[in-house]
Amino acid sequence: MTRPTPTPRQAALAAISALPDTASFEEIAYRLHVLEAIEAGNAEIEAGKGIPHEEVKAEIARWLPPL
Repeated sequence: MTRPTPTPRQAALAAISALPDTASFEEIAYRLHVLEAIEAGNAEIEAGKGIPHEEVKAEIARWLPPL
């Protein structure tokens, strides 16, 4: 059974609630930025714009020296 997708507001409130009471505005903003970036990436994948895992592995292998 799948969970209903939280609204952006619900996700933001949950993320902020998980931070310690001492979190700064900068830390809160960063956490929300990361959530937005993850959501954007998930939307790209759902739209078929993602890069297949094997392609990414091959690209990284070209960057790294052989072991």
